[in-house]
Amino acid sequence: MQHDLSLAGRRSGEHVRSMGAHERLLYLYSKLHHRHFCMVGEISGSFAEDNLQDAFDRAQDRHPQLWLAVQDGETGPRFITHMRRIPLQIETSDSSQGWKSIVEKQLATPFNPWIGPLVRAIVLKEKAGIGRWTVILTFHHAIADGLSAVAFLKDIVAALNGVRLHKAQQRDSIEELVGKEMMVTDAMAGVPLPNVDLATIKAIASRPLWRAFDSDNPKVCSLDFPGELTTYLINEIRYKGVTFQSALCAAIAIANCRDVSSTSYSVLSPINIRSMAKVDTTEIGLFIAAASLKIDAVNEIPFWSLARRYKEWLSSSRSPKSLIGSLQLVESALPQTANAEIACGLVGAVAYDASVSNLGVVDVLSAGSKARLESLWGPMVLGRIRNERMFGAVTYAGHLRLTETRPAHIPESLPRVVEILEKACSTSTGGADA
Repeated sequence: MQHDLSLAGRRSGEHVRSMGAHERLLYLYSKLHHRHFCMVGEISGSFAEDNLQDAFDRAQDRHPQLWLAVQDGETGPRFITHMRRIPLQIETSDSSQGWKSIVEKQLATPFNPWIGPLVRAIVLKEKAGIGRWTVILTFHHAIADGLSAVAFLKDIVAALNGVRLHKAQQRDSIEELVGKEMMVTDAMAGVPLPNVDLATIKAIASRPLWRAFDSDNPKVCSLDFPGELTTYLINEIRYKGVTFQSALCAAIAIANCRDVSSTSYSVLSPINIRSMAKVDTTEIGLFIAAASLKIDAVNEIPFWSLARRYKEWLSSSRSPKSLIGSLQLVESALPQTANAEIACGLVGAVAYDASVSNLGVVDVLSAGSKARLESLWGPMVLGRIRNERMFGAVTYAGHLRLTETRPAHIPESLPRVVEILEKACSTSTGGADA
């Protein structure tokens, strides 16, 4: 098979660029507490395993990010090329839900960051031969975010349908991209340079916040909402003047705050900054920032009031000033030569109880003659923080799908979260709080 000629002559070990601050944060953190993520896509169609392997190869050829490994050096970690194909493992399964146990194993299996590509792929082929394939992708978080995994799945389906994939460009780090687009504008007015207390960060890194990786046992649960219920929930939530993300955060806080040692609850939310960085959803890379909010006395606040508070926080966190401040904070605290201890202290300082990654409504691919993307699940990730919960949300083809990823020693809460969400929607009338 002849692949993209632009890859011809490339050699493993070539320097690509130094890591940006957020890439450094996730890479250095993963040295002690692995934090990679999984995304699952179900594909229907009539094609052979060889067709699937070829589609993976063509999709990988499109993205420079999928030919990277990491090399440590005196001036800090940097990306280098590693010209190696994504190893594709195909297994046969009796159940379409067999992907959960595989995701749990993948989350418990670290990457060797010096061996590229920093993505793993397992495909489940149903035994009955009904033409349904489940693709489980695992990415090192330093090279990609959740929308990147969606982009790769879409490219695989497009390649199966014979679509020509055009080569994506090699991107700079988000700090560089945002700096070019925003940091020279009026958005910088009044944004102070963050003051980082390294002694405090190092002290946090020494706290017993994390679980041991070698004995960890991640667990995953999921819920698929029918189209009618998805439409009903979204309409009710919009009617109340909030977003699905803010309503989900409220339901998660109410469902779980009684299980933590205080009446407060802290939620971490990744923030998509592709628009600010002038990067679209078809590209692969780490194009996110993050923000967290701790709310006291969660159970004393009516559901919709709590959801509005989360909405206001998320809206403020997405402002140019807030995002630039977030980028500057990591850049200031984590210089090129920083170590894993500082990265762990920064993550530990956030002190979140749950993280919520909502990929939003993903555009449906046009139906192809050979393959069709039927559903998406994820993202699913753990950072080995002792009692963390991670919720992934994505809406595709009219279906909302939710996942919860957690350590095995705490019970699942997703059914309770959904119960709270549905009850709030069904009892809401007019502008009154439920």
